[in-house]
Amino acid sequence: MTRSSEIRPDLDEGIDRKVLAQLRSRFLALSESRLARAYEGLSTRQQSVLSLLPLFFHVNHPLLPGYVSGSTPAGVSHYEPDAQALAEAQRLTRSFSYKPRRVNPPQPIHGIFLMGSLGTLAQADQSDMDVWICHDPLLSADDMQELRKKCQSLESWAASMGAEAHFFLVDPERFVVGERDAQLSGEDCGTTQHYLLLDEFYRTAIWMAGRTPMWWLVPVYEETRYAEYTHTLLSKRFIRADEVLDLGNMSRIPPGEFIGAGLWQLFKGIESPYKSVLKLLLTEVYASEHPQVQCLSMRFKKAVFANCADLDELDPYVMVYRRIEEYLLARGEPERLELVRRSLYLKVNKKLTGSTRHRSNSWQRLLLERLVNEWKWDERQLALLDSRSQWKVRQVASERRALVGELNFSYRFLTQFARTQKAVNSINKRDLNVLGRRLYAAFERKAGKVEFLNPGIAPDLAEDTLTLAQLPNKREPGRHQWCLYNGSLSAHELETFAPIKRSRELLELLTWCHRNNVIDS
Repeated sequence: MTRSSEIRPDLDEGIDRKVLAQLRSRFLALSESRLARAYEGLSTRQQSVLSLLPLFFHVNHPLLPGYVSGSTPAGVSHYEPDAQALAEAQRLTRSFSYKPRRVNPPQPIHGIFLMGSLGTLAQADQSDMDVWICHDPLLSADDMQELRKKCQSLESWAASMGAEAHFFLVDPERFVVGERDAQLSGEDCGTTQHYLLLDEFYRTAIWMAGRTPMWWLVPVYEETRYAEYTHTLLSKRFIRADEVLDLGNMSRIPPGEFIGAGLWQLFKGIESPYKSVLKLLLTEVYASEHPQVQCLSMRFKKAVFANCADLDELDPYVMVYRRIEEYLLARGEPERLELVRRSLYLKVNKKLTGSTRHRSNSWQRLLLERLVNEWKWDERQLALLDSRSQWKVRQVASERRALVGELNFSYRFLTQFARTQKAVNSINKRDLNVLGRRLYAAFERKAGKVEFLNPGIAPDLAEDTLTLAQLPNKREPGRHQWCLYNGSLSAHELETFAPIKRSRELLELLTWCHRNNVIDS
């Protein structure tokens, strides 16, 4: 994107329609670039799915995937399929021909947006397509039922093309007041995280078709006057109501949302801690700034207005990382920062060592190399992370300590934040207590408990050969203990190696081995 002057609209001085059009173009250009990156990481069939979705919501044709009945709502605002989409549709169904619709046809689909990891640093082969379908609030219950069936049918079709797609129906009017499908928040993470979900939408969503967000046109310094500002834009006809989609503003996030989001990520973190580390830390950053929270969506918007839209620096994962890095450096917590860096590196999952170097240099790999160079990681550290699939007990135990420490820290932070903000309702209080017990049950060490070592840290702890030996217990003279070593060791070699696990009882040691898949059945 070429660099030009910052745009600073001022209501009192009057606003130029050309300036609003220029702003919209900047956001659209960024979406287009992100979408191009998303396509790079998809197979040909997956690319077809993504490119055809707007057409399938625009026309209701019995020969096309997703057809339910003649009465299913169809028509995307301001959308006309391009030659490429039509050619793609005809490859699927040879007898399909597109007829432009009559003058002023109904357009109940107001906007289509792509969410999730596609187009980001963390896009992987198995990344889902999470698609928001924003629709006319006046659709009847029958219309909505038809649209849901269409979405389900398109999910099945996408699966047949090798893509995992999920469609979320969004009524903008209900969304603004905090009402929406529970499904949208994902797996029962509660309906309380409205603004955090909106923050994520505004900084990560890729526009695919339809109206564009009203939020794009409101400068950061006017966010607190969002209602007044947008009313002026509409009433003075700087923009038309049918051009924009209003999902609300980001002027304030209630403190209860940080507790809800933190609780949810901690629950998930017990099972797969790496995935939760980045989100937990971002929640902590936001909560620590309350009530003057600098949301990432606001930073994103500020950069676009300033025309500093560096595609790499505005990547959703890079933005989250930069924000956390800033916070932890200011607090002087280098160990936590290193854990965040490892979590990001493993999430991206593009090995930078070994024969992979000779593969094509994708933009993701180049960006990851740039980050790793900033972090001053050496070859040895990279090789260790790249060999994660071969990690065994020692490495996993070390990593687990760091992850458990982080989860416990987050729990203490959340509990303290809830107290100081007096933001604990009865549900949060109960959840905090349940979570405390679950963390204790999962990670606390105590006599007789068989410790679970590997919550998603490495795929397989099984050792090819192990040595079990009963030896004198140096800490308790006169007693013996059972020791477990990796490899096949003779009696005189045992002195020179440290065991990977000790136990007073053989059965306890074997149970631990079986529980952690160090031995198989």
